[in-house]
Amino acid sequence: MPTGIYTRTKKHLEKMRNGLIDSHRNKTFGFQKGTGYWTGKKRPPMTKEWKDKISESHKGDKHPLWIKDRSKLSTDRRNDPKYRQWLIDVKIRDNFKCKINNKECKGRIESHHIRAWRDYPKLRYEVSNGITLCSFHHPRKRVEANKNISFFNSLIK
Repeated sequence: MPTGIYTRTKKHLEKMRNGLIDSHRNKTFGFQKGTGYWTGKKRPPMTKEWKDKISESHKGDKHPLWIKDRSKLSTDRRNDPKYRQWLIDVKIRDNFKCKINNKECKGRIESHHIRAWRDYPKLRYEVSNGITLCSFHHPRKRVEANKNISFFNSLIK
C-alpha cells in the first residue's frame, strides 16, 4: 500500500465502496443505506410509456407557463431588422455617446427604450422613444426606468 497523503485504510476503502464517503473530498455523505434517501444505485430506465406520459402532460395549454393570449408573446428582437435599425438610429442621433455623460460613465453604449417595449407596442420603433446610455447608467430594473422617464425625455429634447 502506498504511503503519504493518499494512504487509505481497509475500513476507509470499504466505506468508499459502499458509497458512504465521497472519494473526492473525503467527506461523509448525509445519505445512508436504508434511510429512504439515495443509496448509490441508479434509477431504473424510463419506459417509452412513461416518457410519452410526461411529454403529453407538458404540451401546449397543459404546460404551467402557457400564455393563453398569444398576442402577448414577445418577439425575438435580435433578428428583427426594424429593431436593429432603431438601435442604430438612436445611437446616431446621440452621437454614439451616453446622454448623461459624466465622470461615472463606463462600459459599452446601449440603446434604451424610454417607454417599455412590452407596454407600448406603438412606440417600439420610434427614435424619440430611445436614448443612448452607457452600461453604468442603463437602468437595471423596469422600476428604475419608470422613475426616470421624465429625466430621459428632458435629455433628448
